Amino acid sequence: MAESDALIGYGEAIALSRDAGANWLDIGEVTNLTPPALSTEEVAVTHSASPDATHEAIPGVNKFGPTTFDINWVPGSDTDELLRELVREREVVLLRITYPNDVTWTFSGFFNSVAPAAPIGDRLTASVGFTIRKSGIATGVAA
Repeated sequence: MAESDALIGYGEAIALSRDAGANWLDIGEVTNLTPPALSTEEVAVTHSASPDATHEAIPGVNKFGPTTFDINWVPGSDTDELLRELVREREVVLLRITYPNDVTWTFSGFFNSVAPAAPIGDRLTASVGFTIRKSGIATGVAA
């Protein structure tokens, strides 16, 4: 039996670029990452002579879901100020995720939320949402 190539969720890096990839700014202290899901929309094509009076569908266009991640939140930090500015300004940026095996996914879109949490007796965190709208994912690219 072959040994597994499985990886653990540790060592991922997230960076953003405001200048088409010329410069990258790392987003530090990421504690949880949900990469974008890929799905294909279903297009209904049922007609009055569909076989066995059964609904028919064909595959439509591909669609990427949102990327979300959590960070250790430091109010007023450079990261906090930058993420809030990007949400307010609705700026389209590049986002790059680098996985522990040095594969990168780079895509463009916009940050749509920064949601801080300050539970009593626990660390401050923020959940960050990023929506992909301009282009798809480049997969399998070495960092």
